[in-house]
Amino acid sequence: MPVTTNTRKLAALLGASGAGIGTDGTLTSTAIGEVIVAGDIAAGAVDTAELATDAVTTVKIANDQVTGAKIENSPTIAANLTVAGNATITGDIVPSTPLSHRNMIINGGMQVWQRATAETTVAFTYGTADRWGHYYSVNGAWTTERYGMNDADRSTTGHSYALKLACTGTDTSIGADQYAFIRQKIEAQDCQHLLFGTANAKTVTLSFWVYSGKTGTYCVSLGKEDSTLYFCPVEYTIDTANTWEQKKITITPTMGSTSLITTTGGTIANDTGTGLVVDFALTMGTNRHGTNATWQAGEKITTSNQVNWFDSTSNRFYLTGVQLELGSNATPFEHRRYGDELARCQRYYTQVFIGIQAGKGNGSTGMGVSLSVPVSMRATPTVSLKSLSGLSRFNDSSTAVNTPTGIALSETDALNSTFYLNYSGLSGITDNRGWTLQSSDSVKFTAEL
Repeated sequence: MPVTTNTRKLAALLGASGAGIGTDGTLTSTAIGEVIVAGDIAAGAVDTAELATDAVTTVKIANDQVTGAKIENSPTIAANLTVAGNATITGDIVPSTPLSHRNMIINGGMQVWQRATAETTVAFTYGTADRWGHYYSVNGAWTTERYGMNDADRSTTGHSYALKLACTGTDTSIGADQYAFIRQKIEAQDCQHLLFGTANAKTVTLSFWVYSGKTGTYCVSLGKEDSTLYFCPVEYTIDTANTWEQKKITITPTMGSTSLITTTGGTIANDTGTGLVVDFALTMGTNRHGTNATWQAGEKITTSNQVNWFDSTSNRFYLTGVQLELGSNATPFEHRRYGDELARCQRYYTQVFIGIQAGKGNGSTGMGVSLSVPVSMRATPTVSLKSLSGLSRFNDSSTAVNTPTGIALSETDALNSTFYLNYSGLSGITDNRGWTLQSSDSVKFTAEL
């Protein structure tokens, strides 16, 4: 094709060879690079409106050509950003959600089992895994125990233990007011950052690992028990039998186009009572059925689609890796050191080994001693002896083995960390005289929500 007048002019600029002019008279990138330089383009002359979608790609940008000087101050990245290599940040990182202390659930990894690691007859409320209560009124029976993960389980879930439930007696006809679920209660003063009861109430995300031989629709609910009773049940599906599956559920304060949580009725008092509850249902009567993914008044823990897990003694249910956090995304599970998790649990329940204690006589059948617990408890606890085993009580002239009939808390300090206790049902005690108590038993301190 003939060379045009304009390209002849350009050829003169490029030299006699006409390098950079294609055979069809068009300009190649070589020509453009020679003729158009950065100084020839006015600032702001080329904006995003003049660039086709995906016109500028990494292929067209040479290595190290985009520098800090060419990026505006405080740029905003609308989508997710993935950095494959190392990143060096000289300024501060300001996250929109916490980097630590994210998980509002205590013992979500099922590490702490102070009371027992198994129960063949499930106690109502607390019996095995710390902070996880069992609530039920069904006619069936179940057991609970700590399940140790094998290597394949750990590789999949990242956890060493799970809470295992086994159906040992069926109930195939669930009454309207019958129920069975496991629950964690969250202290109210630990919920204040969620701003419930205001127009700025926050979204939370619940994530967990679940495994069961019974597939189908299950429900988990977030409930606000403080003041007015509001619950939001959300369905999830166990898709494949006997397979670990991770579920991620985001709950907004206006879920179901409601305003219950964003008005004063949604307020959570800043105290040591119950603020929120998280429930994992196994079966539920119609009195506690509600609308899926909707905040509503009353204890509506499931929808009508919840399976009846008590329909077969072959049913098992495993749960671990439970995390409730601020924000609309599930982050990796916050693994805490065992000692940290234990201390969090001991705020609500702890056991203190008696060993040898010094005390004084309290009448002819009682003996008072002082005991301290590892952490400040949520409230003044109830106390009991773990096994009511025999105690040796003695002084410089008398020794005897007694089995006390009970123990009572007489006084507590302001922090609920040191207590004066009185053992009752002893014999041969001299009032106000020094006595020493020896036992392999433990005192249980309970301050659960």
